[in-house]
Amino acid sequence: MTKPTAVLAFAAVALALGLTGCSTGTDGCNRLVGTWSMSGDAVELGTLARAD
Repeated sequence: MTKPTAVLAFAAVALALGLTGCSTGTDGCNRLVGTWSMSGDAVELGTLARAD
């Protein structure tokens, strides 16, 4: 496994994956909402919408 590389070292990015398949978060400036699913050990993110 490779070590993750930060694109913006100063950005506060967060993403929460809810039990019902909804995802919410922030890119450091905007709110994000979307969907996610899991199959085995793979997580798939749906399209994320951004609210300014």
